[in-house]
Amino acid sequence: MVVKVCGLKHANNLAEVAEAKPDMVGFIFYPQSPRYVEAAAAKALNSISAGKAQRVGVFVDSNLQDIEQTVAHFGLNAVQLHGKESPTLCYQLHHKGVTVIKAFRVGGEFHFAEVEPYVGSCSLFLFDAAGSSAGGNGVTFRWSLLENYTAKVPFLLSGGIGEEHLSAIKALKHPMLLGVDINSRFEVVPGVKDVARVKKFIETLKSDLC
Repeated sequence: MVVKVCGLKHANNLAEVAEAKPDMVGFIFYPQSPRYVEAAAAKALNSISAGKAQRVGVFVDSNLQDIEQTVAHFGLNAVQLHGKESPTLCYQLHHKGVTVIKAFRVGGEFHFAEVEPYVGSCSLFLFDAAGSSAGGNGVTFRWSLLENYTAKVPFLLSGGIGEEHLSAIKALKHPMLLGVDINSRFEVVPGVKDVARVKKFIETLKSDLC
């Protein structure tokens, strides 16, 4: 079970979170987010090892050139597209050798047919809860909707996940569920994670699923 810790913006916090051995760490390059990584912070974060965790850059409706420049500058292993990015943009990034995670905001009216044009260009999908912001809303969606997902692209489950969801996550048996994305429910303030809680969550989730 893969665990992605998203929304990191301070080098010392990244170093501490890395010791919890997440599989992925996420950095948000979206100026409207309270977890936005500014240029000065990006330089500091770039100097800190994330251990074996993949470094994922989160973008919202950025253009191809800006994404490519950030990938190169920041040494990203993957990009997560969290806006209304087109299948064409995903294809262009994929064609250039970039690992693409496409996020979808799931609400009561979401139809999983929306993901079909992205199959073949994305390595992963991420299903987040619809909310007032592009992400980090701290709310969940109705996970039973995942029964309607039939594509053969693995996905991460996101949206308001906290310690209280451990049993429910373990109970999910969807064959394409790769792991979970945690963010706002583990924060002291936006962009700063409670390392002890992150570590306990990762250890519990992985041990329960052995």
